Amino acid sequence: MAELEELRALVHASPVYYQQYLLDRRRILLNSLEKTLGPVIIEAYTVHRSGTVDLLETRSKQTVTSILEVYKRHKFPSNISKLSEMCTTDEITRMVGFHLFIVTPIARRYTQWALGNLSGEAGVTGIVKPTSKVEEIRTLRALYRFQLCCNLFGANRHESPRRNPPEFSALEVLNLCIALFEPWETEEVCCINTFFKEKYHHIFLDIVSEINQNDLISDEQRPPTPEGAFRLADQSTWDIYISGIISYGLPLLHTVFYRIENRAHLVSTIEEHMKTPPNGFFLEGEWGDVMNDDAHYDRLREGLSERDRKQNRGDPLPFQGDEILDPTGTHPPLAWTLMWKGTYSNLFGGFIDDSLRRWGYVTWDAERIRRAGAEEVLKRQLLLVDGERYFEIEEMGTKDFTWVNSVRILASYPYIISCWFQTGTFRRADPENAVSKPSFLTKLLGKAGQYKRTWNTGNNSCVLAATRKHHSTAAMQRRLCTTKLEAPLN
Repeated sequence: MAELEELRALVHASPVYYQQYLLDRRRILLNSLEKTLGPVIIEAYTVHRSGTVDLLETRSKQTVTSILEVYKRHKFPSNISKLSEMCTTDEITRMVGFHLFIVTPIARRYTQWALGNLSGEAGVTGIVKPTSKVEEIRTLRALYRFQLCCNLFGANRHESPRRNPPEFSALEVLNLCIALFEPWETEEVCCINTFFKEKYHHIFLDIVSEINQNDLISDEQRPPTPEGAFRLADQSTWDIYISGIISYGLPLLHTVFYRIENRAHLVSTIEEHMKTPPNGFFLEGEWGDVMNDDAHYDRLREGLSERDRKQNRGDPLPFQGDEILDPTGTHPPLAWTLMWKGTYSNLFGGFIDDSLRRWGYVTWDAERIRRAGAEEVLKRQLLLVDGERYFEIEEMGTKDFTWVNSVRILASYPYIISCWFQTGTFRRADPENAVSKPSFLTKLLGKAGQYKRTWNTGNNSCVLAATRKHHSTAAMQRRLCTTKLEAPLN
């Protein structure tokens, strides 16, 4: 059976095949969709079901939970065959249209963007090998899962303004949706979010004065923001609007890429969709962040998951090859296993810097990672060295789970290595070796002698920070990498 692009060409080129297609349209379309998407067809169906006008108009916590329960039951390859019983011909046709005309063009733009960034980081020029099937499947999986998050938790142009959208906390989104994915699969989605964020950031920079001339006035002179105007002067408001516009998902970005007629059309399109996300945040946001370390710690207060325990035990997770079907979660991409030294890690989102996502580090197969210079890029960006992991999740009860201390180091590279402490002792990976806080800090401080040090014994906090001007406090707080202290810091 041909994939969708090939099927489309055949139907247009052959009258005989076209007649056969009309006689058995449902079966041919479904088989071709399955051939194109492989295991991602379950995501495609869930995105279709969650994106219908009827559902978006009446979106509630109950419907969101119900959709995710159905998705959870059917997301494994053994259940793909059941899709034929679930879909009508009209649904299959709509899924095919969405894939061909929305997903595929965005996938190509994302691939060009990420590979271009990788070439720039690696300093490698020349012919780029075509994407492999496993790379295509990872990209499609990430795009469909990103769109699923948009449908369930993002801004919604079909929702009545008189109707309050369902409110989800960052922890609820994490537990309901993100927990369905392996951590490297969540990072695939984060790569797509970074792609969207960068594209809209550049658009905002280009047209900001045309969106809101009122923002050019100083705060002292500024009248109340008028209807239809947007205050973008401060970074937090800027981030919120970008988060909101991102949460409309693939169709809006496709419009921006391919259907804008002129500059005035671009400005009016952006203005029309500038809304605060339903929960004040989407996957990232100033007032709440599904992916940041705070949400992660909130989740830990409820108890450790099996994935957390795998991380604590240091379960081996070596690279075992690139697999399209991976229902057991034992075939992460090579870059992921290199980053975590072949052991399991349940850290994602705010624990990983955006610089890795700009070249789609978890998207590419082993051949590309090795031949495109990506290993060296990864090592440079993570500051990899030998040593133990300075992070251990403690299993505690809800009442006495308190994180009160932090150490942050901003290295010469634009990434932050952070270690979080629990009151009393800080445990290294070796459970037999509990290290007291002062001795650990002495070791840690010795690694960063050239940085400004502040030790306040009154509140038991220690902050090490470089004075690089291009790093904002918010950015420092967002970026968290809890592997190892890496050298040299110069």
